[in-house]
Amino acid sequence: MNIELLDTHHVKDAAHLIAHSFVNNEPLVSSLQIPFIPFHKMCEEMVKQAVSQSMSFVAIENFQIVGVLLTRKVTQPLIDKDKASELCPQMDPIFLLLDTLETESIEFSNLDKERLVYLDMGACHPDWMGSGVVTTLISHAIQEISTRDFDFIAACTNKISQKILKKLYKTFEINEIVYNKFPYKESLPFANTTTSLTAQLLYIPQSQFVIKAI
Repeated sequence: MNIELLDTHHVKDAAHLIAHSFVNNEPLVSSLQIPFIPFHKMCEEMVKQAVSQSMSFVAIENFQIVGVLLTRKVTQPLIDKDKASELCPQMDPIFLLLDTLETESIEFSNLDKERLVYLDMGACHPDWMGSGVVTTLISHAIQEISTRDFDFIAACTNKISQKILKKLYKTFEINEIVYNKFPYKESLPFANTTTSLTAQLLYIPQSQFVIKAI
């Protein structure tokens, strides 16, 4: 398996893989039963923007993309809220939850946003699930990007991503939202989300990767 920097020729296949993975397996997207076509259109826009930032990666096996990790600067979202709402309005409750994870965290507000990279979306081909593809992508991305003096942040919406990051790195949980208590327009849209119970905002400081000379 080879890891490559996400490039323009990867966009179509990478967007397709992310859309399939999230619609079928991601707790929030699948519990809201978000339709594939509008979600796929949104993913295509996000992947295109990720290419321009040159910090996202794909895993390749036999000339096929088997994994994707979209990574971005915190100050440069891969899609603005209005565009996302236009392409896939069913995502609005999820974007509000992700926004709330950040805005209601005192620790997040104190971080230097110019030095912060967001581990945005990770996806794996169904035939490769459980093979460590996303773990390998995360390790590679953090190894490459940490040399540029960035810290990392991740909004983990499922227990698998939470487990991966906490196993690999020293993480700091700077906010948590319980799904069945999160309100949206006088409803509780995630009340039936059972595969994972919470979303966590995890901070991974770059300092732990620096080996200081004695």
